[in-house]
Amino acid sequence: IATGIARGRSDAVEVDEALAVAGDRIRHLAAFVDGFAEVVRLPEPVFRPFDLAGLARDLVTLHRAEAARRSLTVELEMPSDSCAPLTVFADREQVEQAIVNLLRNAFEAAPAGGRIALRLAACGRTATLAIRDSGSGLTPAVAAQLFTPFFSTKRDGRGLGLTLVREVALRHGGEVGLQNHPDGGAVAELRLPLAATHPPDASAA
Repeated sequence: IATGIARGRSDAVEVDEALAVAGDRIRHLAAFVDGFAEVVRLPEPVFRPFDLAGLARDLVTLHRAEAARRSLTVELEMPSDSCAPLTVFADREQVEQAIVNLLRNAFEAAPAGGRIALRLAACGRTATLAIRDSGSGLTPAVAAQLFTPFFSTKRDGRGLGLTLVREVALRHGGEVGLQNHPDGGAVAELRLPLAATHPPDASAA
């Protein structure tokens, strides 16, 4: 009888543990679905000219406290003519969220005492914002799945940050890339059309 009681208690414990695991999985799945819905519901961009350099400066200032908390150095390298605006034709709010997502990835990749470097450049009709971290870089397996929805190397990550960045870039006729830097770490590049070019046809997205 004692053995039967012990077995019954063991079975009950196993059932409770299984229910707890199932509950966690349901909560994580709900978070995934909610996050994906946020990307799917991304509104059509409202195109207006704005200074990408000014936005980058504001975001660096905004993230300095977070950088200090993580013992990181954040630097912003401007074009040689730093007084001239780097005007893009885009939705400022969407571009801001895309840059914030890239900054978060860089912060999480860099070790304490590391460095985050933002570099702005203009070439032809394109403005480029590059964000480099001093982390360990990307493995081939991770690099191959970076922009796959729900793929994440973080324990509680939803894997939608880069998906949103790519969606914003595509809706603006731009591009985003993330690869290892030759001198170490990884570098993300967000490329957007300069205001002098024609805006992308949002209806074709």
